[in-house]
Amino acid sequence: MRSIQQANQGQSPIGIKQIETQVQKVKSELKIEHSQALERTMKESKINKEAAQQLSQRVEKLQEEKEKYKKQADEMLKKTEGPVNHQKLIMTNLVKIKINNEKYLLWSLRRIKRKSYFKPKQKI
Repeated sequence: MRSIQQANQGQSPIGIKQIETQVQKVKSELKIEHSQALERTMKESKINKEAAQQLSQRVEKLQEEKEKYKKQADEMLKKTEGPVNHQKLIMTNLVKIKINNEKYLLWSLRRIKRKSYFKPKQKI
């Protein structure tokens, strides 16, 4: 009876007002959740960007070390002008140096991957 009277007076029933209030609450909660999700995404992208920069710096250092060892090996080869056996020994050492250098690079990259750069432990 009450809602009929309200309808006659041009007012909406109490139930509709409650639903509208709940809809507004849900919309505001949704906006808050959306802004928080956007904030988390931005923080994660910043962390990923920093990790990528650190990794690229580390790769550059490793490349420099590789070049250094390569130059040393080339210099050793240039200095040797002895008998064939002596050159063979130096070639063997050069191959060992290159293999060790590649092993070191692989080991370093694996070590970097295991660090927390790829798995941020920070809870956002």
